[in-house]
Amino acid sequence: MTNLKFCALFLILGSLILSLGCGPQNVPPEIVAAGGTVTLNGKPLFNCQVEFIPLAKGLDGNYKAFGVTDTEGKFNLELPGSKPGCPACDCKVVVVEGPFPDEARQTNDEGAAAFMKFKKSLTNRPIPKRYQSMAKTPFKFSVADGAQFEI
Repeated sequence: MTNLKFCALFLILGSLILSLGCGPQNVPPEIVAAGGTVTLNGKPLFNCQVEFIPLAKGLDGNYKAFGVTDTEGKFNLELPGSKPGCPACDCKVVVVEGPFPDEARQTNDEGAAAFMKFKKSLTNRPIPKRYQSMAKTPFKFSVADGAQFEI
């Protein structure tokens, strides 16, 4: 084999290797089922939004999982677009006030009455500020399939 052919073969193989990289880059983690219960002072926290923010590099807001607690403080996580699950990786967790019902969002007298009634139903408040901030939250979990969290 001549030096020219060897150089050409080397350049072709080198280019191929460089274009492939060193294996998969930024492969997102598996999406798994997860949920749990939120309590404050030993009592269920109704209608709060629980947000699991993945700490894996390269994941954007499409991987932030969330759930809203029911009257027993239970939630199931889902991704944007109502896709069930959460990335199987380390996540920081924040807990914030949940959404108001549609009738409490109206700008008329009925909406104001519904808003006041709904606010009164939110017992066991306020949610401590440290749980509402990603920078301050003490909650960090490693999510695995079927995980159930006590917050």
